[in-house]
Amino acid sequence: MGKVKTQAGNGAKKSVTSKPGDVKIKVVANSVKKNPAKKGVTQRAARRFTRKTAITYTSDVSEVEVPVGLPLHEIAPLLGKDLCEIVLMLLQKGKTFTRNQLVPREIIVMLAHELGIDVIKTAARQEKTSDKPSLSKENLVERWPVVVVMGHVDHGKTTLLDYVRKSSVAVREKGGITQHVAAYEVDTSHGRIVFLDTPGHEAFVSVRGRGVRVTDMAILIVAADDGVMPQTVEAIKSAQEAEVPIIVAINKVDKEGVEGNIESIKRQLAQHDVLVEDWGGETVCTLVSAKTGHGVDELLEMIVLQTQMMDLKADPNIPASAFVLESKVERGYGSTSTVIVSEGTLKRGDSFICGNGATGRVRLLLDSADRRIDEAGPSIPVKVVGFDVPAAPGGWLKVVSSSAYAKARSTKPGSQRRAEEPTSFGETIVEEEVTPLIIKADTHGSCDAVEYALKGLCQKNKDVGARLKILSNTVGDIMEGDVLRAENAGATIVGFNIRVERNALSSAQLSDVKILIHHIIYHLIEDVEKFVMSRVTVVKKYKQCGKAEVRKVFDMKGRGIIAGCYVTDGVVRRGNKVVCMRGEEKIGEGTISSLQKERKVVKDTIAGYECGFICEDFKEWQVGDIALCLEEETE
Repeated sequence: MGKVKTQAGNGAKKSVTSKPGDVKIKVVANSVKKNPAKKGVTQRAARRFTRKTAITYTSDVSEVEVPVGLPLHEIAPLLGKDLCEIVLMLLQKGKTFTRNQLVPREIIVMLAHELGIDVIKTAARQEKTSDKPSLSKENLVERWPVVVVMGHVDHGKTTLLDYVRKSSVAVREKGGITQHVAAYEVDTSHGRIVFLDTPGHEAFVSVRGRGVRVTDMAILIVAADDGVMPQTVEAIKSAQEAEVPIIVAINKVDKEGVEGNIESIKRQLAQHDVLVEDWGGETVCTLVSAKTGHGVDELLEMIVLQTQMMDLKADPNIPASAFVLESKVERGYGSTSTVIVSEGTLKRGDSFICGNGATGRVRLLLDSADRRIDEAGPSIPVKVVGFDVPAAPGGWLKVVSSSAYAKARSTKPGSQRRAEEPTSFGETIVEEEVTPLIIKADTHGSCDAVEYALKGLCQKNKDVGARLKILSNTVGDIMEGDVLRAENAGATIVGFNIRVERNALSSAQLSDVKILIHHIIYHLIEDVEKFVMSRVTVVKKYKQCGKAEVRKVFDMKGRGIIAGCYVTDGVVRRGNKVVCMRGEEKIGEGTISSLQKERKVVKDTIAGYECGFICEDFKEWQVGDIALCLEEETE
């Protein structure tokens, strides 16, 4: 145990006992930082920037680092409060902890924020971002801001970008939803911006994560008629974990009847630590309509003003490094990757290496409009043609010398993105009921999304999970070799956003290999579920659920024979199969079509009560017969 000294704003000192290495407490002067606005920035933006740094302290501690959860008794001295005060704060939130119980980190952070204490970055976060290339301090020039657009599916992310770019990308998307990361250069009246459009479907969680890692700012799109949804919350968490500033754009404000939803959306955002300016917070919030263009110009102005204050610079003269957003295999090009240049200038003819062992030379560079260019500087998104194998998304492409490139090619092992080990989602069952799948998709992001969605399906439907096994999940069109492998393994081929080669199609027809092709991910998941369950053998079984003794038989004209019974065991239900036993002999069987108790129509009758029933397909009841009621089960 050691002593950590903190100093309050009035000069008083306070000693706090803590474990070495667990937490660090840093006290700063209780004053408002003054940050002069950059030249060309409006006074309105300068006031916002000044207000953002103003903090009202309610504790002697000003900053605290919380890398992990801590016992309750260690939190009070950490935050500069008495233990009883911390307990009271937790009780007001409906949370109770014992003195030695571990309190999760997120709850400690919440308490710190309420007390006006800044939570500074942890060492784990600093290590996490250490894979990003270090910035050169010489020859720095301004670069364009990179902004990611995030939000729930069908909230208007791509439609908003369409309005900004005056294009129709959303119309061309399968099913009207984005299923890839797309990067676009946009020349606005306020300056140039690079936008990243990310998919909103829940299956594309890893794709959205890559979009946040490389951006300077996140635009959170929330539909005014829908509010904060699950993927909206996930986008907020991704941006907060990456420590990326957020601007909220409430879309579809042109729709009738959504005016009353605006304040509700702001309240929902506040529950996830996104407090907008008119609620006393720091997050910029604009009202927009992606279809009419209402508020879009103001949104672009806010993006440019905020990023100007961030003073974004890069060195275009050092060897280029670029972040890999997405990769795929394209006809005529081979393995390609969409990258955003972080530092340096990427040129045609450059030799490069990538994080997963991929290497290559830049044969072609294509901009966001598919035009050929000779070079791409910092912040510019570009498609790189020239990879020898598909690059792993989320890695860094680095330009190297010819000798380093030759060494990397000679020493790298044969690289396959995914191991050939089959992936099974459930318990082992008989081999005849297993459905092996070979998945082919257009990009690595799509491969991840399909596998993620199938995993979710298997967790929801245990019958599918017990029978589904993925043999491989790779990028590219379906070739004849894929069909041959599927035939040998008895597998089905599932394709997502790809085509089937002519020879492969002919071979599949001859070998009776089934191929399922889809362009919308939720249609693919539905089809796989139906296909797997169609191969399941259903066995019907009956178990005894009740027993009754026939005590009187009535012949009701126009209705049939009614067996008056006394239920001796279990329950007799309408719709049950019933077997007539006379002594040890089975006389016949049928189905209970009508059941009455005390002259009232009922669904069932339990033991100890009398009832009467009419049985379809059997009418030879006699006094003293035993009616065995059977319930159907399927396996």
